[in-house]
Amino acid sequence: HKRHGFPVIAADGTVKGLIRRRMLEKEIMAVEAEYRQQNGPNAQAPRDTPVYLVRIMEYNDVTVPVTIPVDRAFLLFKKLEMRHLVAVNDRNEPVAVLTRHFFLPVRITHMILEQEEQGVGQTVLADAAVQDLGFQGRENLAVDGGYL
Repeated sequence: HKRHGFPVIAADGTVKGLIRRRMLEKEIMAVEAEYRQQNGPNAQAPRDTPVYLVRIMEYNDVTVPVTIPVDRAFLLFKKLEMRHLVAVNDRNEPVAVLTRHFFLPVRITHMILEQEEQGVGQTVLADAAVQDLGFQGRENLAVDGGYL
């Protein structure tokens, strides 16, 4: 997957960017190394040591509105080789993280056939599965304007 990582959520609850897992791991290792340099080779940085995310965050993250038709969201997800796609409301607040599970081929085929029958495109928001994929608390998100 070319695009995968963690959404960065500002204190106001809006999506600000994306942090790739590898970049986050490198930054955490750098913070730990700096802490050991200042406090001795066996010192461990406290778990609540802030990690400054702004310098490693990608600002051109890809999100989709919850009103996007599922087939269009799927095409974007597939074309960009994403692992997670954040669906946002009209205030750019995250509503759900769409994964491969959401876009199962059988399910997509079913939705497309349903859309053709109804003459209306199914949207991400209209799909009941969004409830299952929604955020289950903020523990999976970076919060407070760039600090984890």
